[in-house]
Amino acid sequence: MGTLEENKSMVNKYQIDNTILESYFKNASNQNVVGMTFPLRIDNRQYCSPTDYQGSKPSCCGYTAAQILESLNWMRTGTIRQFDADQIYAKAKQMDGRMGVGGTFPDLAMMKGLELVGWTNQYAIRTSNGSDISQLKRAVHQNLFASVNMKVTKDIYDIDGSNFVYRGSGQVVGGHSLVCCGYDEESKMLILQNHWGTIWGLKGFFLCPYDVWIRQNNLTCWYERTTPTGAKASRKSHQKKMESSDSKIEDLKL
Repeated sequence: MGTLEENKSMVNKYQIDNTILESYFKNASNQNVVGMTFPLRIDNRQYCSPTDYQGSKPSCCGYTAAQILESLNWMRTGTIRQFDADQIYAKAKQMDGRMGVGGTFPDLAMMKGLELVGWTNQYAIRTSNGSDISQLKRAVHQNLFASVNMKVTKDIYDIDGSNFVYRGSGQVVGGHSLVCCGYDEESKMLILQNHWGTIWGLKGFFLCPYDVWIRQNNLTCWYERTTPTGAKASRKSHQKKMESSDSKIEDLKL
């Protein structure tokens, strides 16, 4: 899957074969969810930080928190800043009361991530238990990214560039934390980012059907803005900055 350094240094990280995904996504306008009008499709991949590489460590919650924080920082400043996922995990592990057991609580990792970057007075952590898909859509619509934490089955290891839809079949192999950066209502698919390197999936991204997520999700967490900041990069200005940098943004129209 490549080392962390190899994945972080890759240029043109958004060169995802969009023609492969085209059959799953169709043009659509809006839908009404929980009294709010949401787009029928959101794809925030171009605002995601470079796909990380977790390796064999049980620190997926730390990597999810770090990737979301890196992405938010990228949106705010237009610069790439790498946060220490293993440090976030270690800090959460010190407080979860489960020493000697791999993994930790995703909301605790999100909190420790905020403390690490010094944003505790700017963001609050929101959670949604179980399988409330409308809350997940709201989180992605308003806050760009969410941490989804779900049971995964053996077939997740088979995801690659030609087999990029997770079906959730086979034996459950454990829990896993992932970044949700979009959804498509027409195809009933979530767009998720893993942290198993860019060789896995479509350069680290894959699709998960709604029904699989509803069946296997345990907890959804996201950062919600509580206070405005000074200089904030808009999506448009952020994309312009990145197009002029070494990591070029490809046209991600699906």
